[in-house]
Amino acid sequence: MITTIKTGIARFINVCVSNGMTHVVCSPGSRNAALIIAIDNHPLLTAIVIHDERSAAFYALGMSQQSKSPVGLVCTSGSAMLNYFPAVAEAFYQCVPIVVISADRPQEWVNHGDGQTIMQVGAYGKHIRYEAEISEYVAENEYNEFDEIINSGFNIGNGNWKGPIHFNCPISEPMYDTVEVKLDQLMTRKPIEVPDVLTEDILSELKTIWGNSKRKLILCGQLEKDAFLQFKLSDIAIDNSVVVLVENTSNLIDPKFIHCIDRTLSGLPTDELEEFKPDLLITIGGAIISKRI
Repeated sequence: MITTIKTGIARFINVCVSNGMTHVVCSPGSRNAALIIAIDNHPLLTAIVIHDERSAAFYALGMSQQSKSPVGLVCTSGSAMLNYFPAVAEAFYQCVPIVVISADRPQEWVNHGDGQTIMQVGAYGKHIRYEAEISEYVAENEYNEFDEIINSGFNIGNGNWKGPIHFNCPISEPMYDTVEVKLDQLMTRKPIEVPDVLTEDILSELKTIWGNSKRKLILCGQLEKDAFLQFKLSDIAIDNSVVVLVENTSNLIDPKFIHCIDRTLSGLPTDELEEFKPDLLITIGGAIISKRI
């Protein structure tokens, strides 16, 4: 197959594919040409071109939400990657595994007045789960260490607590040269899965707290559709000691649930609010829209 002469870039894209990345949204440029060549020619990758970076980022965010898998997002150097920031922040708080891949000028060019050159490493601050810099060239004897840098990012970004990760790729000229390589065996890898399991001690403590609480309030924020959670909450809402409040964004619907939180709270007499205070509050999901609650 045809790929870029940049061995590090070609290897990097292959390792991304082995971690379950099958789609990449590309914003065209020149500095990211080597990345685009490696992506477009990879037999297991689908490239989607969206010129506007902000639109491209939200498109990738939606694809990742729907597919439940990491989706790549590639841009050229400079301020292009900053246009991804709104979607990156959204992905961070919604726990969506988008993979930002930014081309960059060689590091010795940064802060020397070169066009389309900014300090790209660390630009996303605390809104990114993992960040690493990718070498444009890598030798075969360096593959294990090189691969581990990439695998570590995917283990974090696509693990139990998903979120956006960022790989910055300084690329020097020439950027468009290609080479034909034999791809005898495409890399495959099953990401490390660490199950979320509560210990027996914690389960015992939770059961005691639940049993000793006369008034229990379950507040559900933003969630994806979850048939198992829907069934369990519907079943538990039969208990008269339990009240389930749900936001419209929680994707949970049941006649036993309270769907209009603000309207319900507005109907409570202010001098009796203390009587409605729960002994136990359980929160599920993300953002809560209701300010009154």
